[in-house]
Amino acid sequence: QEYPCFVMMTFYGLLDTTGGNLALALPLRSTHVDVAVSRGVALHHLTQVYMNSSTLPITARYLFPLPDGAGICALEATFASGETVEGRIEELCEARRVFDDAVQAGSQAALLEERRPDIFETVIGNVGPGEELIISLQYCCDLMVEQDALKLTIPVHVAPRYAPRDGSSSRLAHDFDIVNAVNHGRFLVDISWETGSEGPARMVSPTHADLFLVMDAIPDFALDDNFSYSSLLRARYEGSMLDRDVVVLMQPDNLFEPVVMWEEWGNHGKQAMMLSLVPKFEVPRVTAPEVVFVVDCSGSMALRIQQAREALQICIESLPHDAYFNVVRFGTNFAALWPNGSVLCTNEIKHETLAGIHQLQANMGGTEILLPLDFALRDHAEPTEKRSKQIILLTDGQVTNEQAIINSVRGRGCRIFSIGIGSGVSTFLVQGLARATNGYASFVKDGERLQPICEAMLKKALTPSLCDLRLTWPNAQ
Repeated sequence: QEYPCFVMMTFYGLLDTTGGNLALALPLRSTHVDVAVSRGVALHHLTQVYMNSSTLPITARYLFPLPDGAGICALEATFASGETVEGRIEELCEARRVFDDAVQAGSQAALLEERRPDIFETVIGNVGPGEELIISLQYCCDLMVEQDALKLTIPVHVAPRYAPRDGSSSRLAHDFDIVNAVNHGRFLVDISWETGSEGPARMVSPTHADLFLVMDAIPDFALDDNFSYSSLLRARYEGSMLDRDVVVLMQPDNLFEPVVMWEEWGNHGKQAMMLSLVPKFEVPRVTAPEVVFVVDCSGSMALRIQQAREALQICIESLPHDAYFNVVRFGTNFAALWPNGSVLCTNEIKHETLAGIHQLQANMGGTEILLPLDFALRDHAEPTEKRSKQIILLTDGQVTNEQAIINSVRGRGCRIFSIGIGSGVSTFLVQGLARATNGYASFVKDGERLQPICEAMLKKALTPSLCDLRLTWPNAQ
C-alpha cells in the first residue's frame, strides 16, 4: 500500500512562483562557492547568477540548504539595473509586511525565512523580463572531525522529503510541481584554508576527485598526493553539475593539539581570538553492550541501499562476542530480525546475519521512522539482565517530521548514533537525534569510503559517554 508523500525539489535554486502551484525553475548561469577556513571554522560565500527568461516580471523563490547549526552572515540580491538589495534582521511579521508593501509598490525586494533548521528560503519580488539576477549569501559553520580530519561539506541540493501518514510533519510552503530542468551552468569552488601550523597538511575530496591544489599559491612547499607544508592551502574545483554535495577532507599535521587563531578587524578596531581544541580520550569499553541497528529500507534509499548493506556488514563484523544485537529494517512499516529482542553475538548468529544482509532492498515504501525507533528504544531484556543499549541508525533522513522524531527520543535513556547516507541528507534530523541522546552523527556521501566511518562510529557506541567535564586554564586570573 502506498501513502501520499510530500515531494520538494531535488535541487536548490530560484523558482518562478508567479503561477501559483506551478513553479518554473529559472535558468542558472553560474555558481561560485568561495570558502575561507580558519582551522575548523568555515565561512562560505555563495554567489549564483540566474536569468528570468520569461517576458513578464515575476516573483521568485530561492530555496537552498545549509548545514544544521550554520549561521547566516549576509544576503544580497543584485539586479540588472545595478541596484543591490541587502538583508537586515526584522521580526517576522514586520519583515513580511515591509516586503509585501514594497512588491505591491513595484519595488524590487527580498525576504529571507528559515523553513527548517537546514533549509532556508528567500522570496524576491519584481524580477524583470530577461533580467539577470545575482544572489549572494554568506554563512559560517563549524567543521566536523572524521577520519582524523576536518570535514568540509558544501551542500548543493535539497532532497525530496516524505510526509508521514500520522500527520506529525511540519510541511513546507512549497506544495507545487516543478517543471523545466535547470541549466546548471558553470560550477566553481575555491577553498582557502589557514591550517594553524607549519607542518604537512592535506586536502582531498572523496566525492570530487577533480579538486586540485592551486600550486601557484604555494610554489615552494607542495608535495605529492595533495600535501603541502604551507600554513595556507588553496584548492579549486571546476565543473558543470550540482548533482551531489562536495566533501573535502582537510588533514593538518597536529589535529589533536590545541591551536589559537587571532584576527584583527581593522575597519572597526576590534580583535578576536579562537581556541581550537579537538579532544581525544582513551576510555574503556562499556560492559554488557547491546547494539540495535535501525536500517532505512524506504524507496528513497534505492540508490544508497548498497552503502547501507556495506555499513551494516562492517559494523556487525566488528561487534565483540559478548555483545547483544538486533537489526530493524523499516519503510512504511518495520520488521525486526529478532522480534523478541536482541540476541548474543555468537559466531553462528553473526555468520547467519551477515549472510542475509545482501537481501536488504529499498522496497518498504515511505520513511516512517517513529515506530521502529520506538521499538528499538524499548527494553526487551529480562529484568535480571543489565545491558548498555545503543542504537545505530542508517538513513538518508528525507522526512518532514524531523522535530517530532527528535522529541520522541529525548529522555529515553539510550544513545543514538546516526549515519546520514548520500547527498541531500537532513542534517537537522541526523545531528538532532545524536544531540538529543548524547550520541554522535556522521555523514557518508556518495563515493566516500565506509569502513573508517563505520568502525569509528561503532567504537564510539561501545564506549561510555563522558560527563562532568571541566576545562581549566593554568595560571588564569
